[in-house]
Amino acid sequence: MRLPALLLIVIAAAGAWGQEGDRPPQEAPPGAVNDPVPYERSEFPEWAHALRRAEVTAIGSLPLTLFGVRLVYDFARYAAHGFAASGSPPATPSDVRPFPFGPIGGGDLTDMEELGIVIGAVALSLTIALIDADLQRTRPPAARDR
Repeated sequence: MRLPALLLIVIAAAGAWGQEGDRPPQEAPPGAVNDPVPYERSEFPEWAHALRRAEVTAIGSLPLTLFGVRLVYDFARYAAHGFAASGSPPATPSDVRPFPFGPIGGGDLTDMEELGIVIGAVALSLTIALIDADLQRTRPPAARDR
């Protein structure tokens, strides 16, 4: 408990007695603009743009693929158990009903099942990103800038 408090005090003191205010601010010459300007597309190679687009596509699709893979797995597990939990009382430990029909909080999935769902969702997200990259590569250069 003492070490985190000591670290917090040291960090706060370093911010309070920093050297930024010790020297006068430098004035910009008249007519100079200090505003940041956006990057131009030509500042980076084309492979960096493609990699960034694939990264955004993969990370952006991950929540949707995670939900979809979990839903498909729930229905497949329900069918594999022969739709057995349909007449049983809710919230039993062996309740394998899928997401919208089962107990809140999911079922009793093992760690390996959870890991398989996550790996499946990541693989599906990467597949979507690769398909998008291939489609983007085949588009004409004029259409890529949009």
